[in-house]
Amino acid sequence: MRKTKDEWSHIRQRYLQGLESTGLRLTLRDRTWACTESGHWVALPGGTATKDPDHWWLCYDREAFQRRNALGAILLCMSPDGSWLDFGLAAAVLREIESRLPVGRARPQLNLNVFRRGSRFELQLTGGHAPLDITSRRGDLSWLAGREHAGMVAERPAPVSEPAPANPESRFFAKVTKGTLRPLDPVDLAADGVYVVHARKVGAAPASASLRRILARGGPADLPPDFAEQHDHYAHGAPKR
Repeated sequence: MRKTKDEWSHIRQRYLQGLESTGLRLTLRDRTWACTESGHWVALPGGTATKDPDHWWLCYDREAFQRRNALGAILLCMSPDGSWLDFGLAAAVLREIESRLPVGRARPQLNLNVFRRGSRFELQLTGGHAPLDITSRRGDLSWLAGREHAGMVAERPAPVSEPAPANPESRFFAKVTKGTLRPLDPVDLAADGVYVVHARKVGAAPASASLRRILARGGPADLPPDFAEQHDHYAHGAPKR
């Protein structure tokens, strides 16, 4: 269920109160903004996952962000169970990707689409650009703490505990043939299972099945810890030893 404006005001207020234990003191202003003790602005866009528990849609006023010379934005992503995730994006990061963010038609707002991909969190970009991995920015307000406390980095707020995904995510290359999505390699999916598919078009797939398996998982940084030991399983689909 979507939250009302008043409910979101309470959510933002509770979040800001929780930051006080880290030494950061921000005051809620104009419902979707916060002010630091030194008078700097911070955007507080928030969104609730509804139909898809792994997708959050947020937005903020681009003109207000520029006019107020905001330090950055804290993305508040509310889960259906009431827990939230926070991602800190400094103004420099937002300026770098601004031209690749969807722009609202009715108002001068920038839209932010956050997706959870297994253990990763990504910010969707337009124009065929790869999504921005914001996993490491979860709970990271060091850019704000440094500005407010002359180099003193505040501790991160304790992350809100959240249940792990019920089923592990499966990634693979596939091709659409006559309206049917056909995996290029064998996949371990139940015959009668129902799946949510996150598709991203690529120019081409590697000719090597082993390389396809590795790249589909997200690259070397996203490989499982036992990849070296179980290489034949992950690269070729052989049973684990």
